[in-house]
Amino acid sequence: METTILGRTVKVKIHRPMGSMHPVYSSLLYELNYGEVEGVYTHDNELQDAYLVGVEGPVSEFTGQVIAVIHRDNSPITKWVVAQEGAIFYHDDILRQVNFQEQYFNITIDALYKVSAGFLVYREHPEREYLLIRLQDQENWSLPKGRIKRDELSWDTANRELYEEVGLSVDSVETTHFVLEYDYRDQYHKKIILYLGSIDTEQEVMKHPKIETYAWMSYDKAYQAVAGTYWESIIVSAEQWLNPIPLQ
Repeated sequence: METTILGRTVKVKIHRPMGSMHPVYSSLLYELNYGEVEGVYTHDNELQDAYLVGVEGPVSEFTGQVIAVIHRDNSPITKWVVAQEGAIFYHDDILRQVNFQEQYFNITIDALYKVSAGFLVYREHPEREYLLIRLQDQENWSLPKGRIKRDELSWDTANRELYEEVGLSVDSVETTHFVLEYDYRDQYHKKIILYLGSIDTEQEVMKHPKIETYAWMSYDKAYQAVAGTYWESIIVSAEQWLNPIPLQ
C-alpha cells in the first residue's frame, strides 16, 4: 500500500493533453490528460508521470489529490492517478479510464477506493444453509470474494472468485444484490458487491489453499458466526429477502 503517496496533494504539469496523440505511437490517442508531477522524481531522476481523472477537456496544469498508484509488472515504473480533492473513483473505474495506454502492460493498482465482488451462497439441505469461509491466519468468518480485475464486471468477478475459492458455480441467482462499504484502517475505502445465489446440493466444495476451512451453517449459526463483523448485515438482509414478511 502506497500509504505515503495516496491522498497527497500534488501539482501536475500536462505535456500530453486529452485529445492529443502519442509523440511516437501515432495511433495512441490520449483519452485523459497526462503529465508530470511537479517536484517529484522517480528512481531514474525523471519527473513522476500522472494521469488526471474527472477533468473535462484538455488542461495545461492541475492541482489535485493522488487517488491511485499504478505498478507495471517487472518494472520500477509507476504512474500516479490524480483527481480533484474529495473526488471518488474506485479502482475498477480507474483501470477502465487508463486502459487506452495501460492495456499494453500487466499492471496492479493501489487506490484510495477499492471495489470487490463476491457471492453469498445458500442451499436447501433440506433446511437453508449459508456457506461461510475462513482464510488462513484469519479469525473471522467471511464470504468468497475478490477484487474486480481489468475488463471485468462485478458479476464476472463474483463468479470467478466463487469458483477459484471454493470450486462452486451457482445454479440460480436472486434478483437482488447487497453493497457493503467501510473504511479499512484509515488507509482506503472499500466497497464490496455481493450477489445472492443458490447451488444444487450435489456440488462439493473444493477449497483454495488460502482457505483454512469452510462451513455450511443455518441462519442462526451463520448470524452468530459473523455477529459484530461487516458480514452481519449481509446475512440478515439475505434472510429477510428469502423470507419476506407477508403483507397483512
